Amino acid sequence: MASIKTIERQIGNLEGFDVRFYHPDGTDVRSDKGNMPSYSFARAAKGAMNVSAWRDQRFKQSYAGFECEVLDADGNACHGAMLLSSVRETYTE
Repeated sequence: MASIKTIERQIGNLEGFDVRFYHPDGTDVRSDKGNMPSYSFARAAKGAMNVSAWRDQRFKQSYAGFECEVLDADGNACHGAMLLSSVRETYTE
């Protein structure tokens, strides 16, 4: 089992963008919270997928009871309609 900090790092390494976990009421989740399953996907999502679909199809499947923000390279939350390819581009600029 992994901590939130480890999962955020796993997602960042695989998907090419950072995320921030939070509770549905908007409060932060402690990064040292443990006993969480590791990110189970072996390949990055396609760049044509948007942020909202990624959250629904990947994040929420694995981490029910939590929400997340997908972050651009400046640490800003990305809009749900933004394509993952566009999010990833912010990290290479």
